[in-house]
Amino acid sequence: MNASSPTIETLPWPQGNLAVYRWFSTLPSQPKGVLLLVHGLGEHMGRYSETAHFFQQEGWICVGYDHLGHGLSDGERGKIPFPDALVEGLVHVSQHVIAEMPSKIAQDLPLILLGHSLGGLVVTKAIATAREQMPDVRATVLSSPALGIHLSGIQTGLLNTLPFVAPNLCLDNGIDVKDLCRDKAVTQAYVDDPLVHRKISIRLAGWMLRTSQRCDQFARDWAIPLLMLLATKDSMVDNRISERFASLLSPDLVSVHRESTMFHEMLNDPEKERVLIKIADWMDLAVTRLPEAF
Repeated sequence: MNASSPTIETLPWPQGNLAVYRWFSTLPSQPKGVLLLVHGLGEHMGRYSETAHFFQQEGWICVGYDHLGHGLSDGERGKIPFPDALVEGLVHVSQHVIAEMPSKIAQDLPLILLGHSLGGLVVTKAIATAREQMPDVRATVLSSPALGIHLSGIQTGLLNTLPFVAPNLCLDNGIDVKDLCRDKAVTQAYVDDPLVHRKISIRLAGWMLRTSQRCDQFARDWAIPLLMLLATKDSMVDNRISERFASLLSPDLVSVHRESTMFHEMLNDPEKERVLIKIADWMDLAVTRLPEAF
């Protein structure tokens, strides 16, 4: 799979400029829709060029961005200025992504969100609480979403109190690179990547915990198609919460795809094409099955 280099633009935002990635060299001639990629904790959108290339070959215009405090976007690494900053960042990008497309045809296409890990949690919160601000979003894909995180009772207690006294204190995010995926070249590139960082502030960690605790509430009013991708051997997130979330949704809206051998980053696994094809087929089916929604 040959990945093209993205063009990186600056999107102004009061909280700090956001880096927006577009892969112009492989734009589809007759696009099916726009896919907005939302990355995980400590990483950046530059790691998703192969993913974007695949979906653009399948007919989807791909756009991505770096969260505030990540990659090429502004902000101190791993910090957020207020709890829902990443959600508001996603809303801000989604409001501009179609409006600023160079081709007017893109403005008549559906927008689908693909969130990985932390990005999956951000997408879930945004759809559940800010959907009216993102009217172009018609479906979502969640890859190893951080709807549940592994914490001890002591850690949970600390994250329920520390954000009020030391919100900007940064800790190591605890990511063990050997648990990312089964491709050693990918993990080594992750280690060597100067734009990858290991910081997470108490405010961000506390937001992740409190947001994950509201998943049942989010499920009650969920009203758009969802594909959830879960890796059985994923030790970085708690899949039990994701499974419960999916079980609370209408069967007409949710599809869950499970991989028994893959680790956390299914989009970077040696057999990743199987997962990418699953996503592409599902998006095509969603467009076909739900024409009134698109």
